[in-house]
Amino acid sequence: NLSEGRGTTRPFELIGAPWLQHNLLVEKLNELNLPGVQFRPQLFTPTFSKYQGETCRGLQIHVIDRDLFDPVLTVLSLISAVIELHPDRFEFREAGFDRLAGNSWIRRMLSNREPVSSIMARWQEATKKFSDARREFLLYP
Repeated sequence: NLSEGRGTTRPFELIGAPWLQHNLLVEKLNELNLPGVQFRPQLFTPTFSKYQGETCRGLQIHVIDRDLFDPVLTVLSLISAVIELHPDRFEFREAGFDRLAGNSWIRRMLSNREPVSSIMARWQEATKKFSDARREFLLYP
């Protein structure tokens, strides 16, 4: 139930909702010193999609070093921080999230407030298993 900036001139750079404590969220995320990214508080009003016509309190994701930027780590950290700040307001659209994530365990781990580092470790383990399994099918290793 977060707007991802659709209906603005900066889709997927802006994240927010009318109920979001955006200044606290920005502070929390910037304190994490995530690689290659900084966050700026931002108010925006989508012209369509979620929260059409409503002012959203949110943030802008500002990639400062695309070589260091880790989009998976960034979005997991963002969702984790929103859940921590708004446990009674944040809601997953389970089927949609699970489809985009490729599994349901990421959503479950976030919902259970497991550390992002644990989610990333499991993600990397799954990625390694896939890479190992596909190796024999590659024409050019």
